Amino acid sequence: MLGVVSVALLVLALLALFLPRPTWVERIAQKANKGVVLIETSSTTGTGFVIASHKERHLIMTNRHVVDGLADCLISGRHTLPVNGRIVGLAADDQIDLALVVAQSDGLRPLGSIASFRSVRSGEEVVAVGHPFGLEYTVTDGIISAKRSGLMLQTTAAINPGNSGGPLLNRHGQIVGVNTMVIRAENADRLGFAIRADFVFDDYEWEFSEDISDLLAKIRR
Repeated sequence: MLGVVSVALLVLALLALFLPRPTWVERIAQKANKGVVLIETSSTTGTGFVIASHKERHLIMTNRHVVDGLADCLISGRHTLPVNGRIVGLAADDQIDLALVVAQSDGLRPLGSIASFRSVRSGEEVVAVGHPFGLEYTVTDGIISAKRSGLMLQTTAAINPGNSGGPLLNRHGQIVGVNTMVIRAENADRLGFAIRADFVFDDYEWEFSEDISDLLAKIRR
């Protein structure tokens, strides 16, 4: 019996050795199944992602224009039923398109750690995850084209309506940006932009409608 078990283990080891390993993009796409959400309001549809969790309570980052100044919204995960989300934080500067939402669900998980803006390098590979034109959980790849004004990341990863509020991640699975907008110009390629994700660490740059210090503490560097 011991010999049979040893042979079986050897076969499994050989299979593991020769089977193709998932790429970093595939690994991120898998994590997105529980870390990226669809956000719906009466007038908009967009994307968000979980940045911190405590039991079944989750803190979700998205764009301000996705939640559209409302008090609540509908949050859906890939494998969860829709639940109500409360808008609990907005960037104090209304020109900065960021918002925080809290939702209760048993099927969500934090997507990954948040990278510092200073660590992001022009030319590094990234992927964007979102719901462009209602095509849920779409993954697009590209690079960081440039860092702009100490706040924005320009990227070649495809960003379209519905991607707003979704994550931009590097090959280590770290969140570097919040996909925000695309600029279209005649006779030119579209330019995609994301807001630096580590803006969430600047407490004095936010206005909170309720105490979420316990969740914010979980994402501190």
